[in-house]
Amino acid sequence: AAMLPADIQNQLFHIAEKRESEITSEKLEAKGRMLTFLATVLPLYSYTQDTTASHDSVKNILQYCAEHYTEPISLDIMAQQLHLSKFYISHVFRQRMQIGFTEFINNLRVKNACDLLQKGHCITETAFSSGFTSIRTFNRVFLKETGLSPSEYILRGKPEKF
Repeated sequence: AAMLPADIQNQLFHIAEKRESEITSEKLEAKGRMLTFLATVLPLYSYTQDTTASHDSVKNILQYCAEHYTEPISLDIMAQQLHLSKFYISHVFRQRMQIGFTEFINNLRVKNACDLLQKGHCITETAFSSGFTSIRTFNRVFLKETGLSPSEYILRGKPEKF
């Protein structure tokens, strides 16, 4: 705090003092002062989004998914491996790709499963090779993504969606 100008130190001190009060009106006053303070200070700092770093992060997320979708994968695992926040990764999927993380992974797994089934692999082998941990989940997700059960897919051939 010693590096801050005296007037800013004083404002922050008063905000902190009111924030610690047991009186509701003083807590609200502290909140109002903080918002006013931020509205004054934030425009003084220029913020430019580093689109290169952001683009690289998205690229790394997608590459990781493409390389590891057949393995157990979660936002926590990915965040740890890529040194990113799981909340950021989730945001990337929802905001930029308009799809949830789990749905994206399941889509990759079903596409892989379709390829394996077309090559004559059995359903059980295909399910586990594609990254699913149970036949029940595989059947449910496969039906949701393709509109066909794995057995129907084998009998009817590849639907237009994939």
